[in-house]
Amino acid sequence: MTKNAKPARASASGGRPGFSISNWKVHQRNSLQGFFTLALPSGMVVHNCSLHRKEGARWIRLPFRQYSKPDGATGYSPLVEFNDDDARRRFQAAALAAVDRFMAG
Repeated sequence: MTKNAKPARASASGGRPGFSISNWKVHQRNSLQGFFTLALPSGMVVHNCSLHRKEGARWIRLPFRQYSKPDGATGYSPLVEFNDDDARRRFQAAALAAVDRFMAG
C-alpha cells in the first residue's frame, strides 16, 4: 500500500466498520515488530502506531513524543492516553484484531 493511500475499512462483527490498518512497515527491534496507521470507526486516523511482541504478549503502542531529560536521558511522553483501564483494554483488543485481519490479507 502506498504511503498516501486511504486506509480500507475493515468490517467488525455486526456489519459496523471497525478499526483498520494501513501503511504497515516492518521494523523489528527488541519487542517492536513494525509501524502502521490505524483508522478508527469515528473517522480519526492515528499515524505512527507500533505493534510489539514479547514473551507471548502483544500490544499496540500509540504515538509519543521523545524528549531529553535534564540528566541527558531520553524520555517519552504519550500523545494519546485513556481515562481508564477498561477503555485501554477495549482499544487494545480492537486494534490487535485489526492487525490480525490485515496480516491475514
